[in-house]
Amino acid sequence: MFTKTRLAFAGLVVALLTLVPLSASATVPKIAPTPSSSSLAPGQSVAVNFALAEPIVCPSGPCDVTLDFAGAQTLGLTASPTSVTWSTAQWAQTRTITFTLDLNTPATYPQAVVMRAVAQSNSEFYRSYAVDVTINLLVPDIRPVPSPQPEVLATTGQESNMMLVVAALALFTGSAMYFSARAQRIKKVSKRV
Repeated sequence: MFTKTRLAFAGLVVALLTLVPLSASATVPKIAPTPSSSSLAPGQSVAVNFALAEPIVCPSGPCDVTLDFAGAQTLGLTASPTSVTWSTAQWAQTRTITFTLDLNTPATYPQAVVMRAVAQSNSEFYRSYAVDVTINLLVPDIRPVPSPQPEVLATTGQESNMMLVVAALALFTGSAMYFSARAQRIKKVSKRV
């Protein structure tokens, strides 16, 4: 016989079970993109790998899984290739799609663009599963490119010798002028005496 305490306890257990996921597969994505989020400036690309969580099982017909990003929102983002497909035997292999942000994108910055593909498959597990890849559009660097500075030529051995000769002549000329001026002062002083 159920008492009020047992009914209250059973109600509490049911309430707690609705809050806790029943299996770990509820938190693992069926098709996982790596990385699921990236940041790109105009002209940059990122390669995203896609992996299936479980083997492909179909009740009938062709048994494969296809992701197609051809109709995804773009704003200057392109996918290459636009779609990837796994057959039953290839379910454990990864597939790669490269997302590129066009240099002349009409997008405003910064903003996030979600590229979405919905899985096409006869498999009940994968059918209509949505896969999102978030691309954060970075503000392009519009600083002017510095102009190249003229190169400083290295001196050769012959140029170094010439510089030594010029320095020696300057020293000789300066010394001659100094001694000449000194001799004239001495003459003036000796004439007065």
